[in-house]
Amino acid sequence: MSQIRTAAIFCVALAAAAGCGGDDASTSPATTLPATTLPATTLPATTLPVTTLPATVALRADGLGLALFGAPADGAVRALRDALGQPDADSTVVADMPDGLGGPRTTLRSVRWGQLTVSFVDWTGSPYRSDGTLHLVRWLVSGANSGGRVFSTPEGIHIGTLLTDIRQAYGSSLVVENDDCVGAWQIRVGASSLGLVGRLDSSPDSANARLVYLAAGLRSSC
Repeated sequence: MSQIRTAAIFCVALAAAAGCGGDDASTSPATTLPATTLPATTLPATTLPVTTLPATVALRADGLGLALFGAPADGAVRALRDALGQPDADSTVVADMPDGLGGPRTTLRSVRWGQLTVSFVDWTGSPYRSDGTLHLVRWLVSGANSGGRVFSTPEGIHIGTLLTDIRQAYGSSLVVENDDCVGAWQIRVGASSLGLVGRLDSSPDSANARLVYLAAGLRSSC
């Protein structure tokens, strides 16, 4: 966060009045000094720099609100750290990535805050930027909430949300299908392959089908 340098202006006004009389005060006539009106002094207005607090981290199809997909890793991690505190884990590997997540010898950095994991790659085939800069390409939330912080979409969808509430939030833009790649029921929001995608803990026919995984950004083709 930017440091705020606060300037303070101090003004001191000094006035003195002196009167001298004889040793015998009874023989000295009283002297009345005329009233003096000092001109008003207007100090110049001082404008202090305004500190903008980081926006709340929101699970969006284009990123995390304060960090969009394609943002360079250093700046994105700094913004998320300002908003969420120190991460629980931060690791980097260089490996051959599966289709859709990179290519040969791709650098992958994964940073985790509780249920939220944020991924960065330097893959030049990325749809977000192709200059080889390590950049934000994916977020996902999953697992048990052990830290008390709940990550959610602007519509209030989070891990544990019932499918009935997800349908109400997204209406006709929601697709529910069986994902053969992972052998689970999947939800998608919108037609884009880079939109929101999630998994349910049971069949959509179940009255209590809940969200157990939600992600956006790059993902493996299968």
